[in-house]
Amino acid sequence: MKLRIGKSVLDAEFHLESATAAGATFALILESKNGQGRNPDYYSALECLLELAGAANCQLIEARLVSRRVIGLPQSETVLPLRYPIRLGTVVDFARLRKEVCRAQASIFTTAKSGRGNSHRRICLEMKATQSGLEIFAPSSVE
Repeated sequence: MKLRIGKSVLDAEFHLESATAAGATFALILESKNGQGRNPDYYSALECLLELAGAANCQLIEARLVSRRVIGLPQSETVLPLRYPIRLGTVVDFARLRKEVCRAQASIFTTAKSGRGNSHRRICLEMKATQSGLEIFAPSSVE
């Protein structure tokens, strides 16, 4: 799926899955961005997805890497170091939250010599909501 904002469509793929984290009701997977043109609107899409979840009063129960590099590792080792749960309905600055999520993913499982890794990897956002993910990310906002 892709997000539609007004007449524009963000070029970043995401999809919904069943939740795996305790207390979560659905999982949102945002595909990674790369330097060859894949998912160029990753950052805008992440921020928009967080805002839509916030408007539905969701909680972010857990965010973790789900890239090929971490397949096979214990799930606990791929969780982004953030303070959970994050009550998205009370977030005032979604740009700041998006930057925190990106910074957190860059800090784990990196091979970068600078110590700062990739901040736009494939991630899973485990959400708790009173509605299903399909209801929250309604046809009016996705393609």
